[in-house]
Amino acid sequence: MPRLDSGARPTGSPRVWPEGIGSASWGPDCAITCASSSVGSPCSRRPHEHPRCFVNGCQGTAAADRVPAPGYSGPVNSGRTNDAPATPPAAATPAENGFARVTEAPLDVAEHVRVVSTGSCGAVVTFIGQVRDHDPDAAGQVTGLDYSAHPDAGRILSEIVARFRAEYPQVNLALSHRIGHLDVGDLALVAAAASAHRGDAFTACERLVECVKAEVPIWKKQYEADGSTGWVGLA
Repeated sequence: MPRLDSGARPTGSPRVWPEGIGSASWGPDCAITCASSSVGSPCSRRPHEHPRCFVNGCQGTAAADRVPAPGYSGPVNSGRTNDAPATPPAAATPAENGFARVTEAPLDVAEHVRVVSTGSCGAVVTFIGQVRDHDPDAAGQVTGLDYSAHPDAGRILSEIVARFRAEYPQVNLALSHRIGHLDVGDLALVAAAASAHRGDAFTACERLVECVKAEVPIWKKQYEADGSTGWVGLA
């Protein structure tokens, strides 16, 4: 994935977003066209500001001018550089013996194991994604991440998990993705799969995690030890 520092321009093909999120084609003045592209004009933010604009459906050429794009009814934050998304995506979708959610709260592995475990389950598989201190897109040591999510991220995550429940009815599934600031070692993603036999649990858990990483619109701002930052996941 291209690293997007202030003033940088991405290269390569645009990301194809799930239906309902809007266009993600490259714009002339920013990293990608914002959510308003399907109903208004492209965003003109600088690349490092763009993910926040995309998340909040804003348009305009200056932070002070950020207003909702035509047809957008979601939250709009103030435009200050260090703002987190104004409102976290609609998150928890509970289901019998599982859940799917995007959350700002720390993730609890034991909770995921507990909710998928039943008397008929002989195998419980977990996946833990945690923040590491290095990355191929980073020039130096990574010290932390800020995760930002599109307002539809929770809905899309829930739909993915529901799809896998239908494909693997014999497997109980629970998955959470965290947003907000995370330090090295913090948990960013936890998934648990439980079934009568280990083969089904392993397969469902691995495929689910890969699908979530590929399809859910969540981006991360990476902080390095020398003070530099870069966005990952925009392309």
